[in-house]
Amino acid sequence: MSEREWDDNRTSTREHLMSVAETSKLLGCNQRFTLKLLRYGFLPYLAFGRSKRVIYSGFCRFLNDYQGQDIRAIISLREQEEDAPATLRAI
Repeated sequence: MSEREWDDNRTSTREHLMSVAETSKLLGCNQRFTLKLLRYGFLPYLAFGRSKRVIYSGFCRFLNDYQGQDIRAIISLREQEEDAPATLRAI
């Protein structure tokens, strides 16, 4: 296998990682909202210390799974659940 063939094969199967800024730009939202999507598990990511990288295939899955839905409303519900006292969550 030539070096060119190996490099082409590696590039085609390699998973692309995106910064929070890149992800925000693609979504058309601010970075703070994108970080909420990461926090609540909507977007898969890898953490390198304080830096987070969004996994592109998971980003595409997110777009397909939540197409036509109001993500801000879903995030708002998650935040309310998190803020509720533990006794209310158990009910």
